Amino acid sequence: MSGQTNFIQVNETAANQYTDSTYDTYPLITGGITVNATLPSPYLNKKDYQFSTMIAALAAMLANKGFTTSDGSPSANPVTPSPSTAVSALASVLANILTTADYASIISNVFAGAAYSETANGYLKLPAVLGGLGIQWAKGTGVVPYPRPSGQTLSWPISFPTACLWSGAFTRYDSSDPYGFGVWQTEGDPSTQKTSVTVNFQSGGDLSTTVNTFPYVIGIGY
Repeated sequence: MSGQTNFIQVNETAANQYTDSTYDTYPLITGGITVNATLPSPYLNKKDYQFSTMIAALAAMLANKGFTTSDGSPSANPVTPSPSTAVSALASVLANILTTADYASIISNVFAGAAYSETANGYLKLPAVLGGLGIQWAKGTGVVPYPRPSGQTLSWPISFPTACLWSGAFTRYDSSDPYGFGVWQTEGDPSTQKTSVTVNFQSGGDLSTTVNTFPYVIGIGY
């Protein structure tokens, strides 16, 4: 069952073991155990306590995530111990631990298909996992609004693979001009605008208008 493990903390009450300061400076820590040496109980209790604390904490974490964490020993006699089964179970746990390469692969898959271009005529394409929806924008040529200028066909930076769902036009003037007026508008249904969009200038301006007006377009599709 999730959350259960037979890896437990040895000497949970920390009885009969060295304090941290004594253990940290004990010669066996750095010098190793001499031949035929007697190991004092407070040292052994502290060592086992440290190892078991970390192992029990790791096992509990893995068990809470649904993995089987058993050492393979018999739960009751005369059940036969199965250490090989325990090794296989714990190996399956380690196999699920993500490595740097795994993370790189995940990120690559999540962002597969994503693309963008930060230019005057650019686009932003969402990754395939989000449907591959794309937003594009483009700028047309500046013209004097009188007499009424001809329409312009603006190509999207990249073609929409399947369809253009929506398109819109915006109007910009080079500077403020009380005699200039009129707006750019898109022509036709967006379903026909996978590769480009045509804009026409509506209305006009006074004969004295000398300020250029520019069409800007935005399209959304996939």
